[in-house]
Amino acid sequence: MGEHDLDPQWPSTEVHSVSDELDLDKWIDGSCGLTRTAKIFQRGDLIAQIDRLEKERDVAVEIAKSVPKGERGLNDRGPEQIQREIDDLSREVSASALIVHVQDRTEERRYKIRKQKLKELGIKDDDKLSFEDTETLNYAVIADAIIKLETPDGKTKDLPDGLPANKLREMVERLGDAALGDLWGAFRRVTMEAPSVSAPLSRPNSSGAGGIT
Repeated sequence: MGEHDLDPQWPSTEVHSVSDELDLDKWIDGSCGLTRTAKIFQRGDLIAQIDRLEKERDVAVEIAKSVPKGERGLNDRGPEQIQREIDDLSREVSASALIVHVQDRTEERRYKIRKQKLKELGIKDDDKLSFEDTETLNYAVIADAIIKLETPDGKTKDLPDGLPANKLREMVERLGDAALGDLWGAFRRVTMEAPSVSAPLSRPNSSGAGGIT
């Protein structure tokens, strides 16, 4: 009798024999590209109002601490009222969000997009690119990675061939670069960072032991 014959955790030949052979074609057919999401807010102008109200609320809090309620002016608004206005504006900003789904494409595809765009601009490979030309190339590549648009109320638009680059440029020109910062970050992550998913903790078994499954 070997030293592992009585060990129930030691793998046996029977354990290996019951495993089915991996169907690689089936696995590939069921695979999907790495995708992340970003939010673009349409009503960024309301942020200024929220900033103003937050300062007003902070002052109201100090007044509430130092001035008795009966001695406050009739027009003095309390912190609670101001906070309700902040919450209303925050909900309005959130409701204006456009949720952008960004999917990794192959480097070969991005290379071809850049080559095609350079050809359209009449720029040769060894020509020095202007700032505007570089931006045009970046918009084309990033727009191609946008595969779906979604609104908080559930409306969606699938874009299997990507968003037209001119639409992305229109967004930047209307909203500004910072408003699309979450999109730029999502594109960098989806194209440069390998995915990492934490294994969920299993429920404790009858013996009370838990662990990673």
